[in-house]
Amino acid sequence: MPGKNTALNAAFECIPLLKPFQVQDFKVSQLAGFTNYNFHLKNASHDWVLRIPKKETNRFINRAFEADNVDAVKQLGFAPEILWRDQSGLSLTANCGQARPLNFDDMRDQSILNSLLEKIARLHRSNIQFSGEIHLAELLTQYFKLVPKSSVAKLSPHYENTQEKLAHIAKVDNRMVPSHNDLVLENLLVQPDRRLWVIDWEYSAMASPYWDLATLCNAARFDTVQNQHLLERYSAQASDLDAQILRDYQYSLQLLTACWMATFSNQQLSYELNWLDQIQT
Repeated sequence: MPGKNTALNAAFECIPLLKPFQVQDFKVSQLAGFTNYNFHLKNASHDWVLRIPKKETNRFINRAFEADNVDAVKQLGFAPEILWRDQSGLSLTANCGQARPLNFDDMRDQSILNSLLEKIARLHRSNIQFSGEIHLAELLTQYFKLVPKSSVAKLSPHYENTQEKLAHIAKVDNRMVPSHNDLVLENLLVQPDRRLWVIDWEYSAMASPYWDLATLCNAARFDTVQNQHLLERYSAQASDLDAQILRDYQYSLQLLTACWMATFSNQQLSYELNWLDQIQT
């Protein structure tokens, strides 16, 4: 990260809990993340996670909505405590002792998956009213317009395919629930005692329940059989229509990810495009 030391020093100067210290007072390790720069700060007395927003992506996030939603979700008990934050998205969070991100194997562990889906279902079925509302068709159109010309030809056929899928979904299901909307594996933490935490609520809003479920399926690279098992654990009333909507949401959200990656990262799209093709078939 260019200017990493400058950004870290600036954070230490403005966050009250960090002001008594200098960067070198901590063991600092950079964590995964595309939207923000995330750092684990640990010394003999403190164990924290520092988030520094990236300017190029921060303009797509409503930090006031994020703050409202994080406060609202506290009652559910699976979001870590925010120790300090400001309006820009700069924040300091309590680390979830010894927790690590979930991996592919964890998502195939039935006890972990059941615990995770219980939490997501509890969120979706709560009476919480999140600030903000997201509709996938609108957001996908917005992101596709940002895609560099060099990637448009690769993504255009997929974008055209999503239009029919999303139009059909709009006719058969318009539910909106409080949603995390970014349930990638890096945002799902498990402790040694198998307690689960859900972090990074910056994209949270009222959205379709399929958004969170499809994101989980994409993150774990689930096939149709595994999708069906996930649906059955989420709801005993899961139908064939639910399975089809979930698959179409998977495809559309994977394209959204590909558009984001093409716009904001230097990575090749082969991984994203390969998974799009697999979902389609």
